[in-house]
Amino acid sequence: MWRLHLHQHPRIPLDDIKGTHRTAEQIHQQATQDVYQYCRKHGLVQVWAYLWNRWYTPKQWILWARASCDAIPRTKTTMMVESTWAQMKRRDLHQFNRPRLDLLTHVVLVNLLPRVRRKMEYIQKKRRKGRPHPLAKWQETLKRDWQEMSKPDEWRLMSKELVCRKKGVSGQLKPHEKEERLTNIEAEKVRPKGSYHTNIDNMTCSCPSFTLSRWLLCKHLVRQVNEKTGNAPLNNLPFFRALRRNHYPPFYIIPGVHMAMPAEAGACPIDFEGPGDIQETRAQERQVSPVTSRFDHGNKSEPEDSEDRGFERSSPFCSEDEGENSERVSSDLISLISLICQN
Repeated sequence: MWRLHLHQHPRIPLDDIKGTHRTAEQIHQQATQDVYQYCRKHGLVQVWAYLWNRWYTPKQWILWARASCDAIPRTKTTMMVESTWAQMKRRDLHQFNRPRLDLLTHVVLVNLLPRVRRKMEYIQKKRRKGRPHPLAKWQETLKRDWQEMSKPDEWRLMSKELVCRKKGVSGQLKPHEKEERLTNIEAEKVRPKGSYHTNIDNMTCSCPSFTLSRWLLCKHLVRQVNEKTGNAPLNNLPFFRALRRNHYPPFYIIPGVHMAMPAEAGACPIDFEGPGDIQETRAQERQVSPVTSRFDHGNKSEPEDSEDRGFERSSPFCSEDEGENSERVSSDLISLISLICQN
């Protein structure tokens, strides 16, 4: 339930007959009501007091709920920062308990910054020039998930059943766990297929998998894209290397769906500048809508030239500061880091 509240957004349709789009205020009210009814049903008075004061009050809601922002973010920056510090503590400071500030500064300058510099050079493709660059880790995962969602439902269920039976024979699954998984697979086989509002133009779908997806994708969208492009993305590495998720609909710009296919067979354009009408539509959508103005505290305006940058080219798992065309990832910054490391 909490996970669903986290991922709901006004731009994602609901799974109902009309494919309704709730406003940000309606999403907040419904989420609060769901939590309240659950706590009241189970007599969790203290849990409700904690959830309301720390999570669902309007001041706290805007800090974590995706519906409080007009755009759909690509990353969870808090997790990225925590991951950086966790790696630093386990890799460089594992022998020190509560290190002194001078030691911490030395570790950052000598150990951490050189790794950051190498990563920046790799993102800017300044390392190993002339050699083909492999897919990033998140691109490999996206490619694997795309291929998995492209398979027919019967194929996917058969694969799940085989994996479950193999783990049961090898002892990786306990007997009751194996029976439970096989029962769920059999129930999924006879479950009637749902009817969802799939919009390939905006790359949105009303199915629950789309709302909770890491990539904002589901099998319905993937299969429609494959059908319209003749299964071109399945074994096309340039397609996944150039694929980027946008903050606003359409969340993906697919060659052959939202723009003309490139003239060269098998090629995939790297520059995803949309046509003029899409640019104008997106410029209008970047304005904070009235339904989300209730949660808009402070000045969130962007520079005047932000609307002319087209669709974002940074990766779905990198912030805008780490993109290929980022203004902050520059040669001057890398030179500064190199100078600090040398000194």
